[in-house]
Amino acid sequence: MNLLENIKKSINNYIKLHDSILVCVSGGPDSMALLDILFSLKETYKLSLYVVHFNHKLRGKESKNDETAVKKAAERYKLPFILGSKDIKKEAKKQKQSMEKTARDERYRFFIKNACKHKANKIALAHTKDDNIETVLFRFIHGSGVSGLKGIPAQRRIMPGDFGCNYLCLKYPGVHIIRPIMSFYKKDILQYLKEENIKFNIDRTNLGVVYGRNRIRNRLIPLIEKEYNRNFKENISNAAEILTEEDQYLEDIARKISAAAVSTKSKTVIIDKKTARLHRSIRMRIIKLALEKVFKHKRNINFRLINTIDSLLKENRQGTMVLPENILLESDLKNVVLKIAAPETIKQKEIFVDNLKTKQKFVFNNRELSFEEIQRPEKFEFHDKSTAWLDISKIKLPLNVRERKDGDRFMPYGLGKVVRLKKYLNTHKIEAPVIIVKDKEKILWLAGERVDERYKIDENTKKVLKITINKE
Repeated sequence: MNLLENIKKSINNYIKLHDSILVCVSGGPDSMALLDILFSLKETYKLSLYVVHFNHKLRGKESKNDETAVKKAAERYKLPFILGSKDIKKEAKKQKQSMEKTARDERYRFFIKNACKHKANKIALAHTKDDNIETVLFRFIHGSGVSGLKGIPAQRRIMPGDFGCNYLCLKYPGVHIIRPIMSFYKKDILQYLKEENIKFNIDRTNLGVVYGRNRIRNRLIPLIEKEYNRNFKENISNAAEILTEEDQYLEDIARKISAAAVSTKSKTVIIDKKTARLHRSIRMRIIKLALEKVFKHKRNINFRLINTIDSLLKENRQGTMVLPENILLESDLKNVVLKIAAPETIKQKEIFVDNLKTKQKFVFNNRELSFEEIQRPEKFEFHDKSTAWLDISKIKLPLNVRERKDGDRFMPYGLGKVVRLKKYLNTHKIEAPVIIVKDKEKILWLAGERVDERYKIDENTKKVLKITINKE
């Protein structure tokens, strides 16, 4: 039985009669096979198909050749062709993030926008089983829970807010992403293309080891298959399938319990501390669901933040802190309360800074502080006291921003010994209140004054934490 026959057996899981589908085609083997397969089913299922291509402008002439190849394929199948493009290198620099992430976000936003514009209810992507295995490994290496290790979903609904899109067409039943060939290996796809005599382009960047995923694909997986387990890919794929089912089961339980344990009032979310009695796997999911109600950007919700709130529940701790996006957290004996608040209305005892991967801004005591992880610059402006440059490898998260406390000590840069902060302030005639920035263990900056010697930049520093505070 060939690939097309196998696809036809399972296609009802992905498409229905009269579906309108945006087929995302890069010009590579997987997407060209997907286009041909969906076209072969067009009449049977009365499908409306659109061929969409996004040019990232990263490979010069080769990128243009891909664009031309996809356009010709659309003409050959007599299907509408939709083209988008963006200078990803320039955009990544502007957004201060990796080209991989920028390319993905821009590409998906373009697909979603055009699905809405052309009233397509599905976006078809050409991920294969190999892509899913690489994703699982990538997430495992970078740290992920069950939800990440289950891999790429074969299909999912795009929710309002995903990739920054809030189009009306995303409301129920909305637009769904489908991946009809994800249960097949790339070798199956290549065999299909050969049998059907379908031409495709090769993205040479996929053959290198510059990007993380490429190193996993071209170095790590072949090494494991050769030295440890030749069935490694199939085992990872099976594990991802099991985790998908288990994750869905736990998520369903968490959502049911969350309906009673978490209440929402206007811009406030309240978590009942009775949830501390639940199993931690369910408790952590309930916390995540609560955070999703107040955070605009899911990237700011991570394990360390969830774990911190879990500690407040479990240990029945009390306190106040400010989370990213100016979310005020208040913990009393009965509840953990999350509030969306304007910066100027927040009177906090401390700020909690957990995520340094994206630039964060907070207001504390009417002073604005920003935190940003950057590559080591060629030049530093050490004379500007409103900016601290610190070796990020020496920092243990989470960071805290707070006022001075009795017993605070630090090692002023250049002094070479630890001193009492109170004595330092008196000696240098610095008036209270002062703002302290510390990591999990030590003070790293007396904001606007002096950094701690132990966090200074040295010849081995590769990444830098840049903290700035606005001048009074």
